[in-house]
Amino acid sequence: MRKCLGFKRKDVELRALEPEDLSYFLKWENDTEIWGFGSQIQPLSRFLVREYLNQSLNSDVMSMKQVRFVIEYKGQVAGCIDYFDYDSLNRRASLGILIDENFRKQGIASQAIALLLEYGYNYLNLHQVYVHIPSDNQPSVNLFESMDFQFIGELKDWVFRSGTYHHVKLFQYIFK
Repeated sequence: MRKCLGFKRKDVELRALEPEDLSYFLKWENDTEIWGFGSQIQPLSRFLVREYLNQSLNSDVMSMKQVRFVIEYKGQVAGCIDYFDYDSLNRRASLGILIDENFRKQGIASQAIALLLEYGYNYLNLHQVYVHIPSDNQPSVNLFESMDFQFIGELKDWVFRSGTYHHVKLFQYIFK
């Protein structure tokens, strides 16, 4: 049985990655629809994803500069959320979230973000969190605005996807 890390809100909880999460990560990492929101441009093998999961199980945020959690909704795997580009000196990190298509528009993302912010403040001693959102991803823009992330600016021609460049909006959350 998987154990929650104590990060639970309503029907959403964050937990550590487990080896049996392999099939979910293979699906998400190899979904070409998602590639446009990150820097992935090729499929990942089962071996590479398994190695990533194993490395995550045996490493800490300081060495990997990243910490990732599985999002569970009512006991089912609904997505993943992480801090990456973790900078302990300046006390900041970038946030990334993926909600599986079968679980979208149920309020899961906002609960998971709230839990990750709580973790970042209480355990990583973060001062700020930032996100880069493609300007045409209005649902994500709305989500982060509703979570009190502040719009900081727009990076022009930042992401090359589907044969054209796209702007990216930068949002920042500063803990008070």
